[in-house]
Amino acid sequence: MNNGYGLLGNYNAGQCAIIVHCPGTVYYYIFTLDWFGGSNGLRYSLVDMSTAGGLGSVVTKNVRLQQRTCEKIDAIYNPMSNSYWVITHPYESGCFYVYKVDDSGIITAPVISQCGIYCSGGIPYGYNAAGQMTVSPQGTYLAWGVYHLHCCHPGEPETHRACHLQQPDQLPGRFFATGTG
Repeated sequence: MNNGYGLLGNYNAGQCAIIVHCPGTVYYYIFTLDWFGGSNGLRYSLVDMSTAGGLGSVVTKNVRLQQRTCEKIDAIYNPMSNSYWVITHPYESGCFYVYKVDDSGIITAPVISQCGIYCSGGIPYGYNAAGQMTVSPQGTYLAWGVYHLHCCHPGEPETHRACHLQQPDQLPGRFFATGTG
């Protein structure tokens, strides 16, 4: 793809990138993540599919949204508002950051949802930033896994968790453990 080189995501990340269509337009956002809570954090690049004979070109590249983030990202479509929610978890934070993408583009000020899970540390690097996250097809649950045991507060050895999303337009709420090990 024209100008598609040099995106700052890291291919070693558990979920290094996700592509989200800007509804009703010829644009797509490529969201990229660094690995192990690295300093490149969460970035986005914008692709215009009307260029290069329909093959598209990256027209905006590597715009920072978050300084450091875990290797977890997912997006969910909301048919009621014809928009997407892009969900991430900052490194060394107890929150989810949620970015809305609609026909006007990306809203770069995130909606911040407290989740009560704080991941940091890991030896020798930020291993506790590693893992994956996904939203259920119905948009009612968000589940995520982490690389190491004891990644969260002491006494919380869960390696995977889930939360219930009240409605498709609401953000992550109360978390509950779904299993250990």
